[in-house]
Amino acid sequence: MKKQIALAMGLAVISGSAFASKARLQALGESTDGSQYISDNRNIFLNAAHVNYHKDMVTFEAGDQSNTDATATPNAEGGFLKANNNMVYGLYFGADAGRNDGTRTALTNPMNVWDAFVGGDAGVQWGVGVTYGSYNDEQQANEEEASLLRTRLGVISGDIEGFANITLTDTQSTDGTSDFEMKSNYDLGVNYNQGDMTYLARVMNWEAEDGDKGDESIKYQGITVGAARLQKFNNMATMNYKLTYNTSTQEGTNYTDTAEEKNMSLNAVIGLEVQVKEWLALRASISQDILNEEEDDNGDKIKNADATNVNAGASLVFGDLQIDGVIGNSQNGTTFGDDTATGEGVIRTDALMSRVSATYRF
Repeated sequence: MKKQIALAMGLAVISGSAFASKARLQALGESTDGSQYISDNRNIFLNAAHVNYHKDMVTFEAGDQSNTDATATPNAEGGFLKANNNMVYGLYFGADAGRNDGTRTALTNPMNVWDAFVGGDAGVQWGVGVTYGSYNDEQQANEEEASLLRTRLGVISGDIEGFANITLTDTQSTDGTSDFEMKSNYDLGVNYNQGDMTYLARVMNWEAEDGDKGDESIKYQGITVGAARLQKFNNMATMNYKLTYNTSTQEGTNYTDTAEEKNMSLNAVIGLEVQVKEWLALRASISQDILNEEEDDNGDKIKNADATNVNAGASLVFGDLQIDGVIGNSQNGTTFGDDTATGEGVIRTDALMSRVSATYRF
């Protein structure tokens, strides 16, 4: 009986601290910048009101200084959230400057980006975030500079959540080679939670001006609608399901042409998270575009291209400290996927986890 009580207490501690990292969300088939239905501290970058759910913690994401986050090359970042009476505030350093818009493929990123958050509960939970970054290098033959200012707004009222992430300033230039200015950029979303079901919608839209092409506009619009479910089997296992319909249109690709591209997909995700031991959680997911279609500027289409992905991850818990990672299967630390040199679907003990993070709750 005492052993069962101790186990239950241990699981309660773990479940309260398991919402921790980019690694966890990737392993469950979600974006590393937040989920509209799975609780995780990364959700503050999607809906700033979620600072109210993840207070009194400090987190670190291991990586390099690329300022562009990718599976095999994660971005170094980290910060803290602290409660003060009914308010929550926090700072976060080094976040990927291009998150949520995908517009920085070819140009210089702002560096030393930081995010500030504040939130509270006044009957309605609210949160505000500000992102700032800048960069200037006069020592190169062609001077490089970039600047970024973005605001994040979020509210949670009962079963309804809403967010608006809006870029106020985003400029990048390299003398003689490139010139880019964001004219408008917004990311809007809403969730309706009904029991273990979540119904979600999201719109992302941006328009930029590229000086290299005579101040020509580059445009993008993406729309997502869908439903998701979290099914708790017992105190140790939770299954997550999601089905979304996604459409996008982009005029201009990687700042080098003006072609218009249209995409459509019906994406399904199935994930599982299990608390195997008091000190160990394991998770995995599979996702597939059940239907997908890509149409180029000439009207030529590609239909139902292969789009199946599997990810897996783990958490090690030491009291209030948690270490997360994606379970890798290759020498360079990538996850399940293309790596014919070392074999696919093979867990390598010499490179066991990538996207490693540490989170401490106080």
